[in-house]
Amino acid sequence: MAHDAPEAILDTALPPELLLAFRAIFSHPAFDFPNCWNGDNEPAEAAAVLLYQDIKNELSAHPILARTINANGQTLLEKVIVARASACRDTLQFLIETNPHALIWEHGVRRHRRGKLIAPIHRLGESFWGEGLLPWIMEKYPWVFQHQLCQENPPHVAMVRSWVYNRCDLETVRSFYELYPQGLREKESNFD
Repeated sequence: MAHDAPEAILDTALPPELLLAFRAIFSHPAFDFPNCWNGDNEPAEAAAVLLYQDIKNELSAHPILARTINANGQTLLEKVIVARASACRDTLQFLIETNPHALIWEHGVRRHRRGKLIAPIHRLGESFWGEGLLPWIMEKYPWVFQHQLCQENPPHVAMVRSWVYNRCDLETVRSFYELYPQGLREKESNFD
């Protein structure tokens, strides 16, 4: 089934009060906490809860913010994935539910150092903090994996690499391929 992507809106096209709200989220104090891997996550976890509440309140009141990008072409989803994802699973799920197209939006696509085009969905597949989200996305939004970006560079291949390096558990990999068995035949395109 085809899913038409909603039009993106540049933040400068927003009314002044929404522009302030959008930029306030981008400079949220939660993004100042380092992603903690040493077990001392309490401050980061508390900041993540506050970030989730603030994003949920703003996007519930102003859904247009889920389709808004900043001058760098970055969506809220991409900002959370890049800057704060290790403690923000609820926020990531909420942002994906609000605008699943942001997973594969052309605005979030960057060229990887090896020449591959990567979108936010790829970043979720390649890191332990995205663990469990690919099966959830497959269950709720299977059309994402049929997008050209995901066909040329399947995000689940990165998830398997994460499993090899002990950044993803086997149950996540297993549950993904139970939902998407044809993924076992997919591989990355060759990029020179």
